[in-house]
Amino acid sequence: MKKLAFLFILAFTVNSCYMHDDYMSSEYRTLPVESVIMPAEFHVDEINEITVQYRRPTSCYFFDGFYYDKIDNIRIVAINAVKVHQHNCEDASEILYEVPLRFEPKNTGPYIFKFYTGEDIDGEDEFLTYEIEVLP
Repeated sequence: MKKLAFLFILAFTVNSCYMHDDYMSSEYRTLPVESVIMPAEFHVDEINEITVQYRRPTSCYFFDGFYYDKIDNIRIVAINAVKVHQHNCEDASEILYEVPLRFEPKNTGPYIFKFYTGEDIDGEDEFLTYEIEVLP
C-alpha cells in the first residue's frame, strides 16, 4: 500500500511539472463598459435585452460573462474577462465589442442599473447610471 501511494505521488509530481511547462497561465480581470444601448422600459417576467459595449485592451483578453451584483432594485454591471498570458498579444483597444445582457425582472417599479466605466484619478469607481421603469 505504501508503494502504491508513493507511485501515485511520484506520478502526480512528474505530471504536474510536465504540465506546468505547457500550461498557459491566465488571470481574471474586470473590464469597464464603454457604452450601453438601454431600452426605454422593461416588462415584468419577460426577458429584456440590454446591449453592452466594451473594448478589450489586447487580443489576449476574452469575454467571460458579466460581473453582476444586485442590491434591492440596483444592479451593478461590469465585464468579466480572462487575460491569457502570451507573447503575441496585439492591441485591440480600437475594436468595440457588443454583448447582450438579458434581464428578467420579477417586480414592477423602477430599477437602477450602474455600469462600471473605470476609475477616476482618485481611484474611485465611476458608472453609467440608468433608471428604468418595469411595467406589468
